Amino acid sequence: MQGSPKGLENPLLHRFATSFGSPNVVPTGSVCFAPRWAASLVTTGFYPHSDLKQPPELLLVWGSNHLSTSADGILAPEVSSTIREGSKVILIDPFGRNLAKRSELWLRIKPGTDLLLAIGMIKVIKVEFLVVADLFMTPTAQMADIVLPVATHFKFDDLGFYGLPFGKILARPKIVDPPGECKSDVKIINELAKRLKLEDVF
Repeated sequence: MQGSPKGLENPLLHRFATSFGSPNVVPTGSVCFAPRWAASLVTTGFYPHSDLKQPPELLLVWGSNHLSTSADGILAPEVSSTIREGSKVILIDPFGRNLAKRSELWLRIKPGTDLLLAIGMIKVIKVEFLVVADLFMTPTAQMADIVLPVATHFKFDDLGFYGLPFGKILARPKIVDPPGECKSDVKIINELAKRLKLEDVF
């Protein structure tokens, strides 16, 4: 078992398992990082991390307990510092937790009603133009002005460190051709950057 590796424990754990012939290492990340990663993909299409070193005017915290859990060991001090520097907080959470006391507004929603609130907020906030890149026709995509179809990782050549120890890279070849006009997220971002005259950066 392992959590998010912070040092040599990850390669040592793999070495320990393989020393007696087992290739199996089951990470506790399945109840830690994996849900964060999966929820991010479903809601935003990627795994974002806020740049809190440039304090925003407002933090919208949805169903998280940053001050106590401190994802990756960095979120709690960053959130605390941002609040101290004057950022206001809106908390969306059925439970108060310790962040509720430091919030300008606490929306105490019923468990399971997140999607309804999110769709309602999108309908209110969307006043100009919405572009969504997604694998599926999600409720958010249905409200978009333009939907950019995304290819799954089986449909393009890629390099990455998926499930590998730090410092190792895996070449992942395409298995099938993408249907229609589907493109990888990287291809979509690069194409958009070209059209916005950002070739020097991308």
